[in-house]
Amino acid sequence: MNAALTPIVPEPSSPGVQICTDPESSERCLRARVAFAPGDVLVSFGARMTHLEPARLTVQVDERCHIELDPSWLSYLEHGCAPNVALDLTGGTSGRVVCLLPIAVGDVLTYFYPSTEWDMAAPFVCRCGAAACLGVVTGAARLALDAPEVLRRHWLAPHIVRRLPEMSVRLAG
Repeated sequence: MNAALTPIVPEPSSPGVQICTDPESSERCLRARVAFAPGDVLVSFGARMTHLEPARLTVQVDERCHIELDPSWLSYLEHGCAPNVALDLTGGTSGRVVCLLPIAVGDVLTYFYPSTEWDMAAPFVCRCGAAACLGVVTGAARLALDAPEVLRRHWLAPHIVRRLPEMSVRLAG
C-alpha cells in the first residue's frame, strides 16, 4: 500500500475502489480497497454523454465515438505502461473495468490509454516508471506505426484491433 496516497470519501456504488489524492502531486487517482484477481470485474459503467471528437477526459468506444464515463470518478484511472486493469468496451457505451493482474489492497488502478485511444486528444509525458514505459503517450495510431510490438503486449479494445490492419497497409504502401 502506498502510504503517500490520502483517501477521499469512497464511492458508495463501488465498495472495492476509492478515490485518493497523492499529496506530492495533488493529483487524484483510484486505488483498491479490496484485493482483486485477474478476470474480476471491479465496476461496470455507462456513458453520461457521447462525443464525436476526442477530449481530455473522454474514452474512445468505437472508431468515431468518445464517451464521458459514468460514474465520473472513473476518470481518475491512471495511465500505466504495465497496467493492472483494462476497460472492456465490448458493450459500446457501457463497459466494465476488468482486473488484468493481481491487485492488492491499496494498489493504484492503471490502464493502458492506447488500449482505447487511437489518437490522444492531449498526449503527455508518461512518468509511470514501468520498465517498458512509452515515454510519451500519444495513442495506438503512433504505436502501430513506430512500435507495433508494444500493442501486441496489451489488451486492446475491439475498435483499436479493427484499425490495426489499415496501418499495415500504410507501412507496405
